[in-house]
Amino acid sequence: ISSDMLDSLNKAKALTEYLSSQTEDLSSAHKHLMNDPVVKLTAQDGTFTYKGLIQATQQLISTGFSVQGRTGVTMTDPDYFAMSYNLLNDFYIGLRNSSDYYTIEMNQKVDDQMSSFLILLVASILVLFLALVGLFVIFYQINKAREAVLSLFLDIPEKTVKNLFAKCET
Repeated sequence: ISSDMLDSLNKAKALTEYLSSQTEDLSSAHKHLMNDPVVKLTAQDGTFTYKGLIQATQQLISTGFSVQGRTGVTMTDPDYFAMSYNLLNDFYIGLRNSSDYYTIEMNQKVDDQMSSFLILLVASILVLFLALVGLFVIFYQINKAREAVLSLFLDIPEKTVKNLFAKCET
């Protein structure tokens, strides 16, 4: 269990570091939640402090590392209380709000990309249609020229053709 907890804490730490470095595309409300002191963390004695979600996450990960390294942790341990109480209350609500903000921001990005994709799709269909119309005009002109050449050869009198054929054989 100790190795699983250590692995989970390391993954949570890496994820927190990554998310805290990727804040340029966040909405102002999401940045407010991440950086400004709005998440309430409660200690065992009933005192509480407000922190940004990133700071609160880092504090809980740090507390998790200290609990993980000890043996014989009981429910009355202040670090255990801080982790169990905060992970199920305001910190949890902050994480849910952050997830909701990520979802909203991702939907906005998808909508923006969707309109760009539709513009490109319509433009490509229009170019394809114009190319097909151009090809039909070219094929029509080629067929017209071909008919003109064939009619030119068909307009030669039969007697002239026989004379030319006879001259070729001799």
